[in-house]
Amino acid sequence: MDSKKDLSILNFLESYDRDILVREYVDKLLKYQMLPFQPDQTLLESMEAPNYTLSVEVQKVIIPNFFWYFQKRYFEKNTMEASDRDIPLFSPIARFNVPQYQHIPLATIEKLTEDRKIFAVSTQYKFLLGNQFSMENQLLQIWHEITTYISSMNEIKTKDQIQQETHYFYLTFFLTCKTEFFKKYRMRNIDWDKKEDKVKPSLPRWRKENLTAPNNMSNRYSAALVKGIEEGRQAINANTAISNFTNLTTKTIAEIENNILSQNSKNIPTTSRAKIKPYNREPVKNTKSFKRQLGTTNSRRSYNPKFNDQRDTGNSNVNNDPQALFNLN
Repeated sequence: MDSKKDLSILNFLESYDRDILVREYVDKLLKYQMLPFQPDQTLLESMEAPNYTLSVEVQKVIIPNFFWYFQKRYFEKNTMEASDRDIPLFSPIARFNVPQYQHIPLATIEKLTEDRKIFAVSTQYKFLLGNQFSMENQLLQIWHEITTYISSMNEIKTKDQIQQETHYFYLTFFLTCKTEFFKKYRMRNIDWDKKEDKVKPSLPRWRKENLTAPNNMSNRYSAALVKGIEEGRQAINANTAISNFTNLTTKTIAEIENNILSQNSKNIPTTSRAKIKPYNREPVKNTKSFKRQLGTTNSRRSYNPKFNDQRDTGNSNVNNDPQALFNLN
């Protein structure tokens, strides 16, 4: 069916069982054997008009869907042009509490900024593929609405008649909505060579204003100790420091060891506990037959040629030694 291997559904067949949108797409595609791409509107001139029109209810459904389709096309055009130029269209926000961020070196900030740009462009490519699926599914849904209405009419029609009349109304409303969309929607011709980068380095104020780096910065956890020294209630010396730290570590390690023993005792299985029933998952439907109809398992059209998911597959080592908590050097 899809000899050019352009359908986006080929990238989403693995999620057939868990995504209702994918199942609906596949069902309509197989039912109507209609490739959901932008139609050739010039065919409308040579088509014979039926002696009826679609009901107002059906028109109220398909018209907004066509407008959504054209809005997605506009999104696709701009996002593709920006992504192919490595231009991020949004600025990812990283909320990460780094102690004394003001003292992070400039090279680290620049590297993080570059990583945010890479993430933004990679995300744009992923949304482009999802947007392609959404557009195709939208056209299939419109075709379905028109065909369902024509099939429900009292007049007996052949399968070919239903398909021809569906095609006529499909092209008619496609062209009408396209014209109205261009008149209503604010479209811009963007000069991408002059487009400002959305991702900016997150610089502390002293770097932005070219000031001296702050060195005497307060810390709320040290406030009590500093206040005690100011008021003369506390004095720091070697003997006191060693004694206080020894008492702290001895007490803390004992508490941690007790917590570990308590936790381990909770994890010991007992015969009195009820057995956990296994999760019964429904069998996965076979999508191989659908892939064979399309003649491929991979889509030629890929919106993400540069960025691949990279996951850390290393195993994290858990250190159960309480003393390690104090080895900060």
